[in-house]
Formats: sequence, structure tokens, C-alpha cells
Amino acid sequence: MPVIQSEYQCHQSLKNGHIQTLIPFFIRWGKPHELLTRTLTTPDGDFLRYYVSKAENPLNHVIIISHGLEGNGRDRYIIDMKKKFTAQGYDVISWDMRSCGGKLNRTKKFYNAKDFKDLEFLIENIADDYEKVSLMGISLGGAITTNYLGRNCDNVHPKVYRAFILSSPLDLNASNKKLRTEFSRFIYRHAFVYSMRKKVIEKAKVMDLPVDLNKVRKIKHIDEFDDYVTAPLYGYRNGEDYRSQASPLAHLEKIKIPFYILNAYDDPFLSKESYPFKLAKEKENIFLEVPKHGGHVGFVKSFRDEYYWYELRILEFLKMKI
Repeated sequence: MPVIQSEYQCHQSLKNGHIQTLIPFFIRWGKPHELLTRTLTTPDGDFLRYYVSKAENPLNHVIIISHGLEGNGRDRYIIDMKKKFTAQGYDVISWDMRSCGGKLNRTKKFYNAKDFKDLEFLIENIADDYEKVSLMGISLGGAITTNYLGRNCDNVHPKVYRAFILSSPLDLNASNKKLRTEFSRFIYRHAFVYSMRKKVIEKAKVMDLPVDLNKVRKIKHIDEFDDYVTAPLYGYRNGEDYRSQASPLAHLEKIKIPFYILNAYDDPFLSKESYPFKLAKEKENIFLEVPKHGGHVGFVKSFRDEYYWYELRILEFLKMKI
């Protein structure tokens, strides 16, 4: 019954999901860290850029980190995590989803929660160099990781050892409704929608896209992006159809490896469906931890800590005897 009783505690001033979500943008600077940048050519003729950080005393074990919506493999919180993990003996690889990281990709595709093919391709290309491969998915990257392990359960690479998802939506329609509140729309719209919209408009200048640019220019919310870009680009009826088909919740029970979910109760992006208590009680390999506070990829305990709390949790899980 791996429902974990969380020991996470934070300062009284940090007991708010929005504060926890926003604070890291102001106090986390991502000090320079040496990254080896490499590029793969994908089967469809596009490129996949990834970043390798080497361990100080290698364990022959690599962690692959998949970033969140409109992030990239060089986000400052990922750089900080890499420094912590390499100090513990893990090589760490992060990667850019399509048209993230400052460069538009060659094909019409962008990225979405159901499309795990780039992650799968990356795993296949680096696995021979390691004894173990562990996966970490953050927010949307967690949904992609879950879909890879669940929908693809019979074809997961045999070296994939464990997986950890952080602040990840498991039901995309329910999470979309949560983000539809006026406060969330105002706070988080700038973080995602404007950059997503800009990429589509820029890509439409160099290739034909099956989208209505007049509608794209008026997009103000993520679900409108799903309606006007994701759905026509990937063949869904509309945004709701995409979110229904791409949600990983129904495939969670198919996962065969040890799998850890860390989602805070006060995460402004998540609905109750992203806390699968019943399944975690029934499945020996599904671990669920739901701290009362922590926000979305926050989990700040105080302003003085060297580590973010979830970084320690990931390391503990990788070393846990199961």
C-alpha cells in the first residue's frame, strides 16, 4: 500500500499554492553548470537536442529529465537538479521538446502529452551507455513519461529502472478546468500562451500548417491552443478530444516498474484526479505522495535551504530498496 505519509513542512508564509509556484522564479538563479550539448536526427527527419551532465563518481546510472510546458532542458531548476544529482553519482540528461530551447524544429510537429516518441527515441539512443536508466517527468513532462510507461508498457526499454513524476496532471480535462479560474488565467497565461502562440506564427512563415492563423493570433488560454493548434495538427476533433485521449490516468495501472508520483494538494494546476489514492493502495509499484503544500514544482521549505525538498525525495526513491 505505497501511499506515502508526507513529511514535507514549509514556513508559514509559504503555505499557499500560488506562492509556492511563483517563488522559485525569483529565488532560483540556476548557477552555471557544464553541459555537453548533443543532437540526434529523429526518424521523421527532425532534430532532438539534449544536454548531458556527467557524474563526479559515476554509478553507471543515468536520469533523463523531461521538462514542463514551454520549458526546455536548460531551465534553471533543471540545471540546479543536475548539480545535485551528479554529485550523488548519477549522469543526468535533459532534452528539449520540439521547438523549445530557442530554435524551431524542422517538421510541423510541436509536442503534446500523448506523444512520447521523442522520449522513447532518446532512451533507445543512450541506454547502451548505462546499466540503469531512470526517468523524471515534470508537469507535462510527467504526463509524457507516464504515457510512455503505461500506453507503451510492453515495449519499455529493459534498462528503464524507475520513474518519478513531479507536479504532473493525470487528467488533462480536469486540470484544464482548474486553470480556467480567473486568477489562474491571469497569473499563468503569460507564462505559457504567448510563447506557444508566437511559435506557431513563426513556424507558419516557413511551412504550411493546418491552422487558422486568425484564430491563433487571438488565443488567450491553453484550451484555445488545444482547439486551434493541437487538435488540427494531430487529427483530434477538438481540444477536449485531445485532452481526453492524451490523459495518462487510465494507463497508470499498466506501468510495471517502480513509479513515484509527487503532487501537492495545493497545486493550482491539478485536480483531484491527479491524486490516485485508490490505485496506489492496490498497486505495489505505484507510490503516491501528496503533501498538503508545495504548489506546482515548488516545495520550498525555507529561503535558506541548499536543496529543494523534491530533489531529496527523488534521490531517496532511487536508493530505496523495493
